[in-house]
Amino acid sequence: MAFGILLILFVAAEVAFAVRARKAQATKADWLRDRLVLRGTELAVALVARLVPAFGENWRFSLLVGMAGLLFACALVSYFVRRKKVTGTRKLGAAIAGPIFTVLALAIAAVPALVFTGYKGMPNTGSYQVAQAHAILVDPSRLEEFETDGSHREVPAYFYYPDDASSEGSHQYPLVVFDHGSFGYHESNFSTYTELASNGYVVVVVEHPYYSLFSTDTAGQTIPVDMDFMNDVMTVSNAEGDTSVTDAQYAKVISEWMTLRDADMNFALDSLKTAADSGTLDDTWHVDSDDERAGSCVPLA
Repeated sequence: MAFGILLILFVAAEVAFAVRARKAQATKADWLRDRLVLRGTELAVALVARLVPAFGENWRFSLLVGMAGLLFACALVSYFVRRKKVTGTRKLGAAIAGPIFTVLALAIAAVPALVFTGYKGMPNTGSYQVAQAHAILVDPSRLEEFETDGSHREVPAYFYYPDDASSEGSHQYPLVVFDHGSFGYHESNFSTYTELASNGYVVVVVEHPYYSLFSTDTAGQTIPVDMDFMNDVMTVSNAEGDTSVTDAQYAKVISEWMTLRDADMNFALDSLKTAADSGTLDDTWHVDSDDERAGSCVPLA
């Protein structure tokens, strides 16, 4: 049912987009803009299917979110790189082929939602039930370099741990800290987190806002990936054999990435250690009311 609804929505949106572009004789620049809006909408729909409980086993839509995110990223890069260079209107063949390709790509990515109905996934091998919690760590020593409002750097942290870790008298558990890759996000390796937690580990997933495909700040706002960072990743990824990218430029980009990542990771580890030593959470920790257990496992980590 969910598969059919999503497919109908995507087909209808792509057809409407193609028809509107042809009727309005949209320029290529306008077409790039409208396509970006459409891809953003499709990503939002995929995220709803992935996150809203009404769609059932939401993990089935993970591949769809990934594909929609990839198409959105491509549209975003294309818009900012090409919008001032293109002229004329979109050719009929390209206007038809684009929506067909997109619908096929999204349909294939949504296949798990159709095939795995009723499938609960591989069971964890450990004996512990897995609990989850979430907090955002606010670093008062660093200003957010991606903003100009004077706000401080925020580092979301997601916890997966044995359910009895919050019980009084429970013993300590070893700590595993996970750091996602470029465009990753906190659920990138969800099955790994739960598997480790079921076997007696506390897993802390540190997310890097603006380096992640999307993240959430303390105001509840969604933070998308930074476009300059995305362009740098594309440049570095294609640097092999490209004589226009020098070793010094390559090293500079990588160094900038690692400086921010190292600072985020060190801050998160320091915050965890402080909480573990004191047994309490200080003002660094932003914890929503529905995630009050975020600190319950920290003294045991």
